Amino acid sequence: MQFLAVLSTLLALGGSVLASPTPQNDNLHRRQNIITGVNGISAPTEGETISTTSNFTFTYQPFDYCFEAFSGVSIWLVPGPNPPTASSLNATQGFSEYLAAYGDWIYDDDGISVLAPGPPPPSFSVPELDPSYVGSTVYVAVVENIFGCPPVGAPEYVLSSVGVVYAG
Repeated sequence: MQFLAVLSTLLALGGSVLASPTPQNDNLHRRQNIITGVNGISAPTEGETISTTSNFTFTYQPFDYCFEAFSGVSIWLVPGPNPPTASSLNATQGFSEYLAAYGDWIYDDDGISVLAPGPPPPSFSVPELDPSYVGSTVYVAVVENIFGCPPVGAPEYVLSSVGVVYAG
């Protein structure tokens, strides 16, 4: 009889622990991985000056480490002074704090897929920022969603960034 009482108590506690929406439990459930330290951004270059008077050139090479058919990316301009990290991303793998959102784009990795909206344009405009940003480092950041890599259902993301100097 005592065994059943202990068992029912453990089951009651275990059920509430498993059902609790803790960050640890949520991360185990989603099993997502954010890869950093890989930078596919070749333009603009580190330390380049950007200005509201002209567009900056943008070139990105998707990480594509598991040879999926396409790579979805979102492109951002985020504040410094430090580069963005995995903890800078929100629950939807975007930035809650950003200076400009340049949208979601799709790279065709196999030369066969034709998906809209297609790859990003070769350049982006620079928004007019608060004067306090003049002379400071801001970051062009890319969040790449790696689709379909094993294990299926475990989303992976690549976070790349390059620091540029905002000239106003």
